[in-house]
Amino acid sequence: QYMNEKQLVLYKELGKDNAIAPLLNIAGEDPVIALSASLKQEGLLDVMKTYNLDKTFSEMLVKFNSPIKIELDFVLRFFDGDIVFFVNEFENVKLQKMAQQLNTEGEQEQVLKAVTEKMPQITAALSLKKGNQLGVFLKMGARKFLQEDGIYNYNDLVYFTIKDDNLYFTTTPKGVEVVKKLSGKLNPTLIETVTKHRVTASFDLKRSFAFIAEGTPIGKEACGVISNTLNTVVITEQGVNPEGVVVGKTEINFSAQDHALISTVKFMDELFKSVNPILPQLF
Repeated sequence: QYMNEKQLVLYKELGKDNAIAPLLNIAGEDPVIALSASLKQEGLLDVMKTYNLDKTFSEMLVKFNSPIKIELDFVLRFFDGDIVFFVNEFENVKLQKMAQQLNTEGEQEQVLKAVTEKMPQITAALSLKKGNQLGVFLKMGARKFLQEDGIYNYNDLVYFTIKDDNLYFTTTPKGVEVVKKLSGKLNPTLIETVTKHRVTASFDLKRSFAFIAEGTPIGKEACGVISNTLNTVVITEQGVNPEGVVVGKTEINFSAQDHALISTVKFMDELFKSVNPILPQLF
């Protein structure tokens, strides 16, 4: 990827030493999705503003009815530059949902019912600067979400806490146990990948699309083709070389043991066949 002069200046300001290793204790052994980045706080804010991500952050807080208004630059001033994000598994979670049923008089009414749904177990962590005061700020601004175990619970949607100058997030009850115990054990291959690259993205396409297929009746066959054909995609980025080119690599692993070109042709053929019947429904 080539960059213009302005983009290149911003991008070079992002550079820092990789310090991801202490954050990997919230990962499952073989996560469905693994994302990591080691980036300077100052350069990161400039890049995020360039792409209007500061506005996106504010809109997200409004969407989730946040009780306090927080600016992105305020959050990032605590940030030391290392981030990890994992989808460890798809967990069965008990939820309370409104449902319609007939009452004794034969009329429709809404009732609260307990249901079990499969949801992605997300864990994430951000490294914080030494001596940061984010914990004090959270106790002041989010006290009503603080539980006795030290975990903040935002309406059973997001759980978060601070430990050892790291801010941890998760989205499910099992994820809370991982964050409490910091008991994750990422496999050695991914440990090497995320600790040697500035930015890493790993996707288990087989499990991802198998999960999507369960809730996508129209595209179920297409999701099945992807799930049965592709194993993983791993994207890594080293930084910018002297010529101003972002150096990285994308590796796609197929399920079959055929030559990559043959596997690609077979995949595209089967995908087209599976998508063709649903095109009239989409357009």
